[in-house]
Amino acid sequence: VSVNNIFSAVPDKYYLYQNYPNPFNPNTKIKFDVTSSDISGSEILKLSVYNTSGKLISEIINGKYSSGTYEADFDATDIPGGVYYYKLTSEGIKGNFSQTRKMVVLK
Repeated sequence: VSVNNIFSAVPDKYYLYQNYPNPFNPNTKIKFDVTSSDISGSEILKLSVYNTSGKLISEIINGKYSSGTYEADFDATDIPGGVYYYKLTSEGIKGNFSQTRKMVVLK
């Protein structure tokens, strides 16, 4: 999985964009904004994919990210077609953030 910082300006809020393309087979891009609320200037983020039963399918990212706009690649080659949910979470000293979106894998 690759995660690229595509814009380094400081966003005013967290935001999880709709993946593109959607539906997709087998690759898609997931874009998200990170605003820093941590004293150190970086946030611990998780970007995870779940099936409709809530089972964790993949953890795309789990680590510290500074403010900016990022884009992660997700490869669904090894999972069956269907509806999945991807969730971005952040835990910072000033509060927590969580946002979920739906995506469709076509096989």
